[in-house]
Amino acid sequence: MLEIIRKLDPEKNNLISFIDNFFFRDVSCLAFEMLDQSLLDFLINRQKAYRLNEIRPITQQLLVALKALKSIGVIHSDLKHDNIMFVNHQNQPFRIKLIDFGEAIPTSEVEIGTEKQPLPYRTPEVYLGLPISEAIDMWSLGCIIAEMYFAAWLFPDSSKYCIMKVICHRIGQPGDHLLNAGKFTSNYFIRELKNSPEWRFKTLEEYKEGTGVEPDISECVLDQYSSLDEAIEDYAEEKGRVELKDRMVFVQLLKRLLNLDANSRITPEQALTHSFVTMDHLEEDLDCSPYVADAVRWMTICRLDHSDSSDVPEKLTERATQFKSREVQRHTASPHRIPTMVLQPPSHLLIRAMSTKRAQDYQRG
Repeated sequence: MLEIIRKLDPEKNNLISFIDNFFFRDVSCLAFEMLDQSLLDFLINRQKAYRLNEIRPITQQLLVALKALKSIGVIHSDLKHDNIMFVNHQNQPFRIKLIDFGEAIPTSEVEIGTEKQPLPYRTPEVYLGLPISEAIDMWSLGCIIAEMYFAAWLFPDSSKYCIMKVICHRIGQPGDHLLNAGKFTSNYFIRELKNSPEWRFKTLEEYKEGTGVEPDISECVLDQYSSLDEAIEDYAEEKGRVELKDRMVFVQLLKRLLNLDANSRITPEQALTHSFVTMDHLEEDLDCSPYVADAVRWMTICRLDHSDSSDVPEKLTERATQFKSREVQRHTASPHRIPTMVLQPPSHLLIRAMSTKRAQDYQRG
C-alpha cells in the first residue's frame, strides 16, 4: 500500500513522506520523515479547543489529502486525531500531514460487511453493512473537525449500539432505503409493525436479545443537544456578527460531511469549493474585521509552494496577497503576534478522557 501511495507527491498532497524500508536483525523497518505532534496531543497539551480559524486550514489540507487518495482509489479508513500530525507547529503553524496507512485499502477490494474505522469515527454504512467507498473518510473528517470545535467526542467511544443510538438522536435515523439494504440493519433496528415498511431503533433489551451482547452505555457531554446547530451555537465564545456567519457556514459543511447517505455525502472536490474553506462569505468583511484578518492569515499556510494550485481557490490567494500587502503598509512598530487562542468548553477533564480512549479495541460490541 505504501508503494501505491508513494506515487503521490507528499508535499503537495499533505501526506507523510515514506523514506525507506529495510531489515534490521530480521525485523522489517519503515523510515518516515520526522513530524511534530498529533492534533490530539496538541489539544491535550494546551487544554483548549480549536477555533474555527484554526480548524479551517486543517480542514483544507485534509481535503487535499483525501482528494489525492481518492484519485488513486485508496480509502484511508483510520482517520482520527492521532493520525494527523503537525509538520512543525512553531515554524509553520497548522501545517499538517496525514499519516498511518496501515488500515488503508483499495476501494476495489472492499467487501460489504467489512468492519473499518475506529468506533467513534465509523460511518453508518459500516455499521449497517452497506457498500463502502472513499466517502467513509469524509464522515470521519466531519467527526474530527466537530471534536476539534467541542474538545469532546461527537459520538461516544463505548459500543456500536450506543453510537448508533447517538447518531440517530443527533444526526437522524438513516432512511428506509438504507435500512432496507443494510446487511446488519436488524442488529440495531426493528420493523415498527410486522410486515411494516417503517423501521425504529431497538430498545436496549431488544438489542441484547437479538445479538446476545450487552453493550456499554456511556453518557456524552453533547447528549443534552438535539442538533449540531444548537450545540455549536451554545459552545460559541465569539458572538459577533461575522463570527456567527462563519459558524453557520461551518455547520453547513459539517452536515454535508455527516450525511447519513454515502451517495449524497460531500466529496473532497466539492468540499474544497465550500464557502467555509474558500471564505467567500467573509469577503465583504475583509477590510473591517480582525476576525477575518486572522482567518486569512491562518489560511496562507494552504497556498505555500507545497500546495497544488488547483486546490487553492483563486480568491483565497488574492485575499492572502491583499492581506500581506496591508500588513507591509501598516508596518507598525509592534511585532507580529499570533492571534490569541480562545478557550472553549468543555473542561480539560473531557480532553483527557479523549486521550485515554484512543488505544482501545475497535471491535467492542
